[in-house]
Amino acid sequence: MAKPPYRLSFEKEVPEVRVTPQRSKVDLAVRMVYGSDTSWMLATRDPGYHTKPHRHDAEQVNLIVEGELWIFVEENGYRCVKGDLLRIPRNKIHWAWNRGTAPCVMLESHTPPLIGDEMLRRAATPMLGPDENSDVITGVRNIHLDYDKLEEVEQRAINDPIETGRQPDRKSTRLNSSHANISYA
Repeated sequence: MAKPPYRLSFEKEVPEVRVTPQRSKVDLAVRMVYGSDTSWMLATRDPGYHTKPHRHDAEQVNLIVEGELWIFVEENGYRCVKGDLLRIPRNKIHWAWNRGTAPCVMLESHTPPLIGDEMLRRAATPMLGPDENSDVITGVRNIHLDYDKLEEVEQRAINDPIETGRQPDRKSTRLNSSHANISYA
């Protein structure tokens, strides 16, 4: 009997697809997997990528792997650089803009899974066992909307010297034994 696909090679077994979000003139490259409760997406956003404000009934946590990306969450803007984590609570209006000169690679998690959009469901690779049925995992979808404060929020954030001055951490983010000493009984 074959093992369930609880482990996959991201490079070999999870196909990359190109997606063009609403409002953006620039598409993004996506590799996405999902289980019964969470989805993970590795997305590359080229310079000029700019999404339309949206929300979803999923908590989202982002890790900037390479490059930088402005992420706006309702009234606030965050210039995220390599090594930064950013959490977006459920149903908060948010959008992103790559104002840099290089692609941004970001790892995103969504709980529950962001597979309610048929396009994303088709693009995502399920990591489900034989006793799990992908048809009963409804997932959530992006709900795009007009946000009349978009330009005001972007300008305020872009002009904030604290945000514009952020630099990637130069130290390794690897956890070593001096960071955590945990023993199990």
